[in-house]
Amino acid sequence: MKKILLKVLIPILVIVLIIGYFGFIPGISNLFGSNKPKDLGVKYTLADLESAKKKINFKFTELNSNLPPKDSIIFNGKTTIKHNFPHRN
Repeated sequence: MKKILLKVLIPILVIVLIIGYFGFIPGISNLFGSNKPKDLGVKYTLADLESAKKKINFKFTELNSNLPPKDSIIFNGKTTIKHNFPHRN
């Protein structure tokens, strides 16, 4: 009886812990801390932003500051991007 119980409970427990870690069971993801943001160590400078803007050849213009959030960004047109954006620390 104990062997059968262990053969059933251990796989169920492992499955519950795995799906909990991935956030499907909120209490378990809280326990593991897997629902917290992680610092990936990506750092960038203003020069990096300007370089990216130049590479993608987009025009950024300011809109009226009184616009509601849903209207505060407009995407218009398209362009082909043939650049790499390497990661550096």
